Amino acid sequence: MERSDASLAAEVVQREWRQAIPPRGLLRSGDLIFRHSRGTISNVLVQFSRSDARYSHSGIVSIEGDRTFVYHALGGEASRLPGIRRETLESFCNPSAVHAFGVYRTDLDRQQVFKELSLAKAAWQQKIPFDMQYDISSDSALYCTEFVYKVLTQASGNKNYITLTELPGLTYVACDNLYRNSHATPIYSRTYPD
Repeated sequence: MERSDASLAAEVVQREWRQAIPPRGLLRSGDLIFRHSRGTISNVLVQFSRSDARYSHSGIVSIEGDRTFVYHALGGEASRLPGIRRETLESFCNPSAVHAFGVYRTDLDRQQVFKELSLAKAAWQQKIPFDMQYDISSDSALYCTEFVYKVLTQASGNKNYITLTELPGLTYVACDNLYRNSHATPIYSRTYPD
């Protein structure tokens, strides 16, 4: 009996994921995770990073029991339910939808990480919507990097913990603002074959 193309494709995706899974015990709750998704929107979003256009999306890792989740804000273009989401690590880094992903660890202490996770989970439970206006001055809706930035700022207690990108008439937070700073250290990265 011959296997279908869909069955073979799913097998390839599973094999790529098994090879890409970060080693057991490497990830910690509070780590930041970034990805570059496949598709036009993601390719546009990476250009907002001024010094390192590697990733287009960000989230916060949370190890809950024996499962690893990512809290992140996802827009309407990629989601039936735009807003703060809680997704498994495997889904967030799925090779069929993602070119590459990377994990960074901040210098937050244990108490600050606890606050970081509490804030991320609260935003998810409150169902905060995605900020389609990309307006960093409000908290009623959040885009992906804004979500991570605001959680880190509150958890650290330092309003200057992460530097923002400023252009004439526009201030925003890009992925590289979050991982290319003195508070973040690379832990793991993976690029899938095309």
